Amino acid sequence: MGQRMLVLESTYTDLSDSDHSGVLHVSQVPLNPAILAPGPALCFVVVDGVPSVAVKVMVGSGQIESQTVEQVDPLPESKILV
Repeated sequence: MGQRMLVLESTYTDLSDSDHSGVLHVSQVPLNPAILAPGPALCFVVVDGVPSVAVKVMVGSGQIESQTVEQVDPLPESKILV
C-alpha cells in the first residue's frame, strides 16, 4: 500500500478561552487525481514533525469519475481572538 504526504495551506484562529480551543482552516485538496485519488484517506495534523491521531475522510465522491468542483475560497488570516 503506497503512502503520500500532501501538505495543504492552512491558517489558525486561537479562540483564547479557558479551554484553549481554536479553529484550523485548511485549503481544498488538489483536483488532480494523480496527486490525491478520490476515495478514503487518513488525515493527520502534523505540528513540529509530530502527527496527530488520524481521522478517516472521503476525498471527493470516492469514485474515479468527474468530481464536483466547488469554488476555492481564500483562507482567513491567522489570528488570536482576545
